Amino acid sequence: MFLCYLLYTSTFLIIIAMRFKEYQKFKLSFDDPQYSDVEVLESGKMRIVCRVEATINFPMLGNVRFVTWPFNVTGVGVATCSENDAFDLEIGKRVARAKAESSAYRQANKRINKALKQIEDLSVEFNDKTFAVEDHNWDYIDSITAE
Repeated sequence: MFLCYLLYTSTFLIIIAMRFKEYQKFKLSFDDPQYSDVEVLESGKMRIVCRVEATINFPMLGNVRFVTWPFNVTGVGVATCSENDAFDLEIGKRVARAKAESSAYRQANKRINKALKQIEDLSVEFNDKTFAVEDHNWDYIDSITAE
């Protein structure tokens, strides 16, 4: 029974690993951006900071989630206007938001790659254990059928 469980779980991990190849198709869903007040720096430059919260979505898995994964990321983007340029609040917000969204995607990509590495490590460890149990069970079967 235990061997069947190990084989089933190992097969499940292989299926997950195969589906992970589809994860490069992930998408982020962003909440409304939060903007700081416009700051005037000592250099005379003006800047605005945007912060976005995002949820990582995996279209190929539907609603399946792994509880050990962080599915939320936060991106921060800063738009700085040169002292020689005319400051435009709307353009500054758009630039800061674009940078924040790029930051969130970079963070999501790092988290997905880290999770893939953890699953790969788990799969190797589990394969080793599976082979050890199989060897043990075949030795056991040989010993009880030799009687």
